[in-house]
Amino acid sequence: MKLMHVVTGLIFAAIQLTAASTSWTEYVAAGSVNVLVDYKEAIWAGTTEGLVKIDKTSGQRTYYNHSNCGLPDLNVTALAVDKKGVLWVGTGNGGLASDNNDAWTSYNAYNSDIPANHVTALTIGKNGILWIGTESGLASFDGTKWKVFLKDSTKLPENWINSLAANANGTLWIGTLDSGLVKMVDTVMTIYNTRNSIMRDNGIQSLAVAPDGALWAGTNQQGDSGLVRIDTTGKWSAYSAPQWSDAEDGAMALAIQSDGTLWTGSYQSGVAVLKGATWTAYQQENGKVPDDNIGAMLVDSQGTVWIGTVDSCYVVKASGSTWPAYKIKQSDLPYDQLTALAMDSSGNIWLGTYDAGVAKFDGTNFTVFTRENSQLPSNMINGLAVSPSGAIWIGTDRGVATLSGTQWTIYNKTNSQLPSNNISSIVFDKNGVAWIGTGDHGFAQFSGTTWTLYDTSAAGLPSRTVNTLAFDNAGAAWIGTEAKGLEKFSGTTWQNFNQTNSGMISNSVYSIAIEKASGRLWIGTTGLERFDGTAIWKSWEFFSIPSMIRGLLTGPIVIDANNSKWIASGGLLRIDNAGVWTYFVKDSCGLPDDNITCIVIDKQGSIWLGTSFSGLVKFASATNAVLPPPPQAYQAFTRHGECLMRGTNLIIPLDSRHQAIVSVYAMNGALVLRKMLAPDKATTGSVDVSFLPKGTYAVHIDNGSAALIQKIAIVK
Repeated sequence: MKLMHVVTGLIFAAIQLTAASTSWTEYVAAGSVNVLVDYKEAIWAGTTEGLVKIDKTSGQRTYYNHSNCGLPDLNVTALAVDKKGVLWVGTGNGGLASDNNDAWTSYNAYNSDIPANHVTALTIGKNGILWIGTESGLASFDGTKWKVFLKDSTKLPENWINSLAANANGTLWIGTLDSGLVKMVDTVMTIYNTRNSIMRDNGIQSLAVAPDGALWAGTNQQGDSGLVRIDTTGKWSAYSAPQWSDAEDGAMALAIQSDGTLWTGSYQSGVAVLKGATWTAYQQENGKVPDDNIGAMLVDSQGTVWIGTVDSCYVVKASGSTWPAYKIKQSDLPYDQLTALAMDSSGNIWLGTYDAGVAKFDGTNFTVFTRENSQLPSNMINGLAVSPSGAIWIGTDRGVATLSGTQWTIYNKTNSQLPSNNISSIVFDKNGVAWIGTGDHGFAQFSGTTWTLYDTSAAGLPSRTVNTLAFDNAGAAWIGTEAKGLEKFSGTTWQNFNQTNSGMISNSVYSIAIEKASGRLWIGTTGLERFDGTAIWKSWEFFSIPSMIRGLLTGPIVIDANNSKWIASGGLLRIDNAGVWTYFVKDSCGLPDDNITCIVIDKQGSIWLGTSFSGLVKFASATNAVLPPPPQAYQAFTRHGECLMRGTNLIIPLDSRHQAIVSVYAMNGALVLRKMLAPDKATTGSVDVSFLPKGTYAVHIDNGSAALIQKIAIVK
């Protein structure tokens, strides 16, 4: 029989940190326009990259993101303005927020009764009640009290709400993902679907109420009869625009003018307008819209129609013979998922992206290099480095590219001795020799004329997978491998450090930084490790207190001129020369994204961060910034029970409104179990872990009310 222990030291993932005012600047790629609203005499566009305010006359744009407002998440999915003039903002992963004269308040699944943090629709109903559609149910909020409507407790046919609309008489119309249309009067629900109506698809994409009280509903029906109308007597009619024959998703957006003219936007067939019985098409080919993928529509207080596009991220004013189109992307950054950063001798920031090539940023403009417009062999960038001569070296999944001025040079398995095209890292030693790590064939040295290869056939290299490389003051190379520990190579001798023969907490090494004065190594693994290079180790694991590493894996580490260490680990961690820890996290200080993939420090001491979802972020003059005080202890704002063991089962605290997500990780960061438990009135549920081998594991539980991380040990 297996015995299991819960290791002491419970940590909640919902952490409160005190933060002073900080200066973050975001550079994000063009997003999609999800929703439009008329607010404070301007058009406000909710995009996948934040809010944009557009002056109705001049078209002047003002951008709002984490750095200048209280948005909990940049992906703005829904907007509504209540009778008091408060702007309500629904987001893709941050719940709901309100802006009342620049005073922002956030509501999420942890501090309110909203069913989920993914908000899909908003509308203002009778008596000014706010109705919120989410991926996990429907809710109403009167400013004080919440009411929640779920499939299990009402006649709601499913919990995923796609769209909402309210009549003047108080009727609420609810469009679901795949279960039809719901009419709700007070608390009485009537369901319409393909079995009891003329609808030909149960997916409701969009809803709009006409001035005469009729409801228009856009469905997922492709082409014919994708649009339905229900008048105030209950009579149904079906419609389809002529150009919808090739459309994939029917009417994605609807807007109705005061004379009853209906405007519709489809997924790939542009705009169709129905006036009386006549349809008129406005598409990219006739010059009216920049692209035919329409994401949002709005009729403003003056009766003007505004259109938001998806692919090109424009807001179009449908007025006059030539419709003004306003590009609302915030920068020319090609993609928000960044993989590598480097700074050249002129101070330009070079950015590698996940699948959109390389960009050079001079502080104002982005210059983009892709496989399509240059000799770059692949748009998938894994590493960047600047050579002593100033050339940019680019590691891709199809070899190495160098750019010197305008001259490109390509190295791959075919035209050189490069052992693999799968490049993981590039660094230069003090002699200007390039060291190139690969994901499957060790590493190579290249002097400019001579290649030297090191694989597992070499005496000391224990793994073919090289994750990272760094050089100490004596010129020795330190090589981080996957699952085979840390390797020191002096040029002739090899020395391996692993969990068996040293103080390492993991054999997978993802990042290395070395202090210039002391030569101490800072090593990113499944936690953070410090090593004096000979014998003395100090480790911090992600569940340790008080110096908690928030991420399961420690990302890039850089050291600034003041010997402060900047570490990506579920946010940004700063450890100064005195050993003081300071965390910068999304929830407390305006950091746009806790998922940091790369870090570089410029000549002015500013920290530049590449993120997984929020593009490029600059923390200005970080070395002189007023930083938040280091937390003496991490306190949870709520506590909803502990993870306990009973026999071979984990006992999981449950919430009656939310599902519980249970994730179990091995100490190398590998996910070994993930299970979802349905909402239940019972206070606990159980997960069988008897199949796990002997060892130590981290358990992460998110039950919608609180999140906790706890360590367990299976001893036999």
